Amino acid sequence: MRSEALLQLGDLISAEHEAAAAQDATGTRFTSLSLWPAAVRAEVLIARGRYEEAAVQLDRPAPENSWPAVPWLRARGRLHLAVHRHQEALATFVTTARLARRYGTGRLPHLPWRADIAETLLCTGRRGQARALLTEELAAPAIGPRHRATALRLLAATEDPRQRLGTLARAVGETRRCRDRVELARVMATYAQALDAMGDPSSTAFARRATNLAADCGLLPAGTG
Repeated sequence: MRSEALLQLGDLISAEHEAAAAQDATGTRFTSLSLWPAAVRAEVLIARGRYEEAAVQLDRPAPENSWPAVPWLRARGRLHLAVHRHQEALATFVTTARLARRYGTGRLPHLPWRADIAETLLCTGRRGQARALLTEELAAPAIGPRHRATALRLLAATEDPRQRLGTLARAVGETRRCRDRVELARVMATYAQALDAMGDPSSTAFARRATNLAADCGLLPAGTG
């Protein structure tokens, strides 16, 4: 839990350290308990652009279709998406969604499976389908500011440039509510791109702020994955 919190706060180096410590505490035997720290460590490594190391954390047979497998499967989908294996990512996210719906929120916090699938659809040019899923995600009663910010950032990609700025401004507000510096860096980079598309010279300043924040977090800069 500490590793996940550090990941969201943008301290990726400490988050990786805590995830490794959690793995040491759970032992080397592959059990349902070991899935969670492996998933969190993989998410940290993906955020830092260390895809081969992330793959090591996820390089084992797919676990049984049970609720402890959900974070691990989602991390695997995030890795597929990061390395542009879009069909594998989509298949993994669909499986994750099925399990999340089966077990509901009784054992799991809100899982943004709609946003995961929507992001994959955006990568393959299916903006209409992505927008429908993101609209549904934003209407989910259990969604918090962290997942709302991500959904808004992705939703902006389905809009024209002028609409995009307003949606991204809302996303910035949500990231500040939950103090998720990793997502804030991503939103700021997307905001800079939207300004640049409109020919606004202030895009340079926003891009610089996004780059500095990403570097401070240890985050892979936007557009280099």
